[in-house]
Amino acid sequence: MAHSMSRAIGWLAGSSRDPRQPVREWRQRRLHLEPLEDRRLLAASTLQVNQFTQTATGFVADFTAALDPRTLNLYDTQTAGLGAADVVVNGAATGIVSGSLVVDPGRQKVTFLKTGGVLSPDAYTVTLRSASDGFKDDAGNLLDGDGNGTPGDNYVNAFTIPTAAPNAVTLSIPDFSRGPGQLVNVPASVGTGIPLTLSDGAAVTSINLSINYDPALLTISGATAGSSAPGGATANVDTTTTPGVAVLTFASPTALSGGVANFVNLQASVPLTAAYGAMQVLHISDESINNNAIGAIDFDALQLTAYLGDVNRDEDYGGIDGALIARVAAGLDSGFSQYPLTDPRIAADVNGDSDIDGDDRHLTESFAAGFPVSQIPPTPVPPTVDLNGRVDGNDFGTIFTVAGGPVTIVAANALTVTDVSKNALS
Repeated sequence: MAHSMSRAIGWLAGSSRDPRQPVREWRQRRLHLEPLEDRRLLAASTLQVNQFTQTATGFVADFTAALDPRTLNLYDTQTAGLGAADVVVNGAATGIVSGSLVVDPGRQKVTFLKTGGVLSPDAYTVTLRSASDGFKDDAGNLLDGDGNGTPGDNYVNAFTIPTAAPNAVTLSIPDFSRGPGQLVNVPASVGTGIPLTLSDGAAVTSINLSINYDPALLTISGATAGSSAPGGATANVDTTTTPGVAVLTFASPTALSGGVANFVNLQASVPLTAAYGAMQVLHISDESINNNAIGAIDFDALQLTAYLGDVNRDEDYGGIDGALIARVAAGLDSGFSQYPLTDPRIAADVNGDSDIDGDDRHLTESFAAGFPVSQIPPTPVPPTVDLNGRVDGNDFGTIFTVAGGPVTIVAANALTVTDVSKNALS
């Protein structure tokens, strides 16, 4: 009878038992395995955060499905009605952290970057808002923040940034906003490139590091020794061995001086074909200072692919840009509706004082009126049209006359102009 009952139990559970295995042990193993399988299936059916990684400048969060980023925002205006911030990073002592959120092209990863430096030593709490105008997947399913299988609750995590080691220094790249076709000089009034700095250069004679970037948004063409480099110092960058990874080497016969040190300047530009308004993280990795004798803290940077001060994102300058900047400066808006995930200082801090104020408005309006402004780099010269209707570069939206009638260029290359009806001209 006991043997027949054990067969019945095995059949009901969906598998058979070895006659030599005690019934109690077999039951315990089945009861232990089945809940694990249920949880795995449950996790796959809702949008959840499946990995969270703290960084020196914020965090990286990976999701189980592709996000719908169209309604995400960190900043809002009085008229846009974008809602509450969908990401909040709050330090117990330092308070709310200002930064930007970059959504990975695959839409299953987001990176939060603090603006202007690394996070201070503190205990931080991160909240991702689950809402119809917050974190949700492509199908509109809300974030299942606590992973219990029921969508609609926020994701909350906590981490601590400890006090850095006594000899650790910070490696920094500045945040910047530059548009397609522009050289990247930071600041624009100093034509030396993108400065890489150390928080303290004392005793440093060699630095090796890699910068991970998207070549579709940035072209890195060279490197030179920075303003703090001693005579005889050399800088080299390799961008060809691994596309999207710039491998930088710096060497000096004598040590850098103590204090903040600009050791290298990168020569770079934004491709003409770069997507306007796109953002990317410039990520430092594989760093070594004096063959790892000195510890390093990486300060990753944000690139906004847009003309500095063009806050309404129309790829031009006008009075509306100044008006929108004035609203942020006055505290009426927390940011710009066309850049809801970007700290407004990245897009509009024209004078470089780490704030949005009336001077930024004045400089932007002056540039829009045609006055030279050293803090704003010149925009690319529009291509010309020759007699047979061909253009010398990309120029979308330009109106000119062909065969007695106005034509708007909606797509162009060096050979063919296409009119609004998609008919090839020339």
